Amino acid sequence: MKKSEKLSAQFTLIILVMAFFTGSCQKANSMEPLTGNEKLSATIANDTLNCSCIINASPTVTEAEIEMLKYMREEEKLARDVYLAMFELYPIPIFRNIAQSEQNHMNQVLCLLQHYELPDPASADTGVFNNPELQELYNALILQGSGSQVEALKVGATVEDKDIFDLEQDMTNSSNPAILNIFGKLSCASGNHIRAFSGWLTDEGVTYVPQYISQEEYERILSLQHQSCGGQGKRAQSGNRAHHNSK
Repeated sequence: MKKSEKLSAQFTLIILVMAFFTGSCQKANSMEPLTGNEKLSATIANDTLNCSCIINASPTVTEAEIEMLKYMREEEKLARDVYLAMFELYPIPIFRNIAQSEQNHMNQVLCLLQHYELPDPASADTGVFNNPELQELYNALILQGSGSQVEALKVGATVEDKDIFDLEQDMTNSSNPAILNIFGKLSCASGNHIRAFSGWLTDEGVTYVPQYISQEEYERILSLQHQSCGGQGKRAQSGNRAHHNSK
């Protein structure tokens, strides 16, 4: 084998190893395009976990923490499933990229559930939820987003709006360092996402009005630059307008 071929093979192996150990505990908002004609949901729905993100976990969890973990696992699934559905209707990068990120968020919460030997409440079926509130919300968001691409972008902003609100509330009701660490990263990533959706809406001449967090909090989040949220730095922009090429 030629020296150049050996180097190429070694480089490929290194990349594969790095990809394996990146795992589900990092904030992966990959901008890499999907290849072939694979169904997006099959591409990203991967619960093969690397739970090295569990750091300084308290030995036990309270009943309130159990409930918040169960709810957040399904809430992150709601975000993923909504974006998958919107991408089917409007194949623009923002829905694909953030759906990939939401799968990572689901995995991180699943890591916490498994650490405490708690059952996973999330259905394996896309668009199906055991929590009736989330099922009702999913149905309403899909109906709204089906109206137009602008409505779908509003749906995306609303999902992230709710996610930030719920995560912040949860973090005031827990002292578990592992939960606070992961939920803090999820909230940070949702900030990136809502900025991305808001940017797309602004380009459409639409101003999103927050439904869950305060207007003041929303404006504070919009004023921030893209955040690394514990691992990805500026490599990924969650479908920001700078990466838009499909409209």
